[in-house]
Amino acid sequence: MSNEHLKGQFHDILDGFRRSMDEIAVIKAKQAQLFVTGYAEDKRVMIRVDAQGEIVETLFADDISDLTYDEIAEAVTAAARAARVELTARSEEILQPLREQQAKLPSLTDLVAGLSEAGNYAPDPAGRDKSSDGPVAGESGVRESLW
Repeated sequence: MSNEHLKGQFHDILDGFRRSMDEIAVIKAKQAQLFVTGYAEDKRVMIRVDAQGEIVETLFADDISDLTYDEIAEAVTAAARAARVELTARSEEILQPLREQQAKLPSLTDLVAGLSEAGNYAPDPAGRDKSSDGPVAGESGVRESLW
């Protein structure tokens, strides 16, 4: 592989990284503005949540008094749950372009042949041969642990 080819690959990776960083900034801005609403009991209960899932508004319809306290409590929980489900779905929609872009980028191990095997070449601090499967002669194979 020529040096120019490697430079080209490196620049492609940098460009992809820059695009990802730009996309992340856009996503953060979209998420910061994200508010969703969940409803229950034929829209008698409305819960609005922000991007973190925090309840920012709770509203009851004029005919909320037709419900018992238990029904209102259940409706509040159901509306909050519905808002959370919607928040998750909307967040996934916002993140999808970034995931697609990242899936197209090669991994580091794809770019550098043998990188996944690099750990096999690191020297053992005790000077033992890593290719050996068993303990060093005269040792039991049991190691002291610091935990």
